Amino acid sequence: MAKIYSARKAGVMLGIPHLEVIRRIHKGDIKARKLDWNWLITEEAIEEAKQSEWYKRRIERHGHSEVISASS
Repeated sequence: MAKIYSARKAGVMLGIPHLEVIRRIHKGDIKARKLDWNWLITEEAIEEAKQSEWYKRRIERHGHSEVISASS
């Protein structure tokens, strides 16, 4: 079974704010499903995001450690 994460946890894993994760979901850059108020993101979708051009450009501009931790 695939591991599933919240937008907040995905943001920590990607090193970006969770609002940026949600923005990227709406743009279609990160695959996710919505369950009630929560976004559900698979580990595979997070890994795909890490390989994407937008993510590589963002990390070059801002660095990787924007988000240190999050409470889930």
